[in-house]
Amino acid sequence: MIAIGGEKYEDMLEYRLKQLEKSRKPAREASSFYIVWSNIDRKETRYSSFDSIPIDVKNDEINYEIMKIRYERQERRTQKTGMFAPTIVERSGYSYYEKLLHILLIKRDYKENKDFVHLFRFESQPYVLDFAFVKEKLDIECDGEPWHEKCRNREEDRLRDEYLRKKGWKILRFKFKSGTIKDTLINAIKQIDLEIKKMRKS
Repeated sequence: MIAIGGEKYEDMLEYRLKQLEKSRKPAREASSFYIVWSNIDRKETRYSSFDSIPIDVKNDEINYEIMKIRYERQERRTQKTGMFAPTIVERSGYSYYEKLLHILLIKRDYKENKDFVHLFRFESQPYVLDFAFVKEKLDIECDGEPWHEKCRNREEDRLRDEYLRKKGWKILRFKFKSGTIKDTLINAIKQIDLEIKKMRKS
């Protein structure tokens, strides 16, 4: 362990990698871009900056999902240094599958911001939950969107789920595929109903 400038590092290699990462961050930020996914026609549009996205798109969270993509270091369990890969660093709006599940939740008489919160953020951790039933500590994740899968950090997912479970949360992940969307939605709402009933009884 070494200490340089008030910060501690395991060795000189880690120090050099951290300094390199810091020096590259402005360049990565400058090369970041935005993807807007339309839930109306299921098409994606790329924008170079947030300001270039049309205002009507920014204000329509139900029909458009906005993702900021930037190259970030992806830590790997087998590699200490990891690799840089495209990562979703900011996200707003509903993804297509989240929109469909949101409609079903409302139809089942669950109230948004009372029973559940969309894109719930932990104050002390950089984790965002697709749908969180906060009182019951139930996390609902919708997997399968192209950009979500492309920018997914499996190691971060593992650490995130591990952290949630230690805090007493239960996680339900639903894997959506184009040919089985209806069946996945039916299965999802049944499982959510069952879990919520069990949790509220106890």
